[in-house]
Amino acid sequence: MGCDVLVVEDDRGIRSMIAEALGDEGYSVSVATHGREALRLLEHELPRLILLDIMMPIMDGTALYGALRRDTRYQAIPIVVMSAAHNLQLFKGATQVVAMLPKPFVLTTLLDVVARQIGLP
Repeated sequence: MGCDVLVVEDDRGIRSMIAEALGDEGYSVSVATHGREALRLLEHELPRLILLDIMMPIMDGTALYGALRRDTRYQAIPIVVMSAAHNLQLFKGATQVVAMLPKPFVLTTLLDVVARQIGLP
């Protein structure tokens, strides 16, 4: 059993805004504040999509992406990378990365990306 979207974002305001907007659209949402917490959640539920911030404490998005790529249980989950950093080019052409959203992004753009990737709830 799993959720529709796992939001991995350390900024409380951004995390809450995304989770609330997705919930308002009818998606089931889980949240993690860093990569290590996301890996713990993934042990219990597999999301249909991961929204992944890059710059986070404890385990950043780049390290989490590497862990997801190495584990066959998670290799089929599409990932949307979200970052204010200029390191989005690191993910260009990366397997599993279906979209890259530079921060700040327009919320409707994010919702459109989610709907294109997993459909409407």
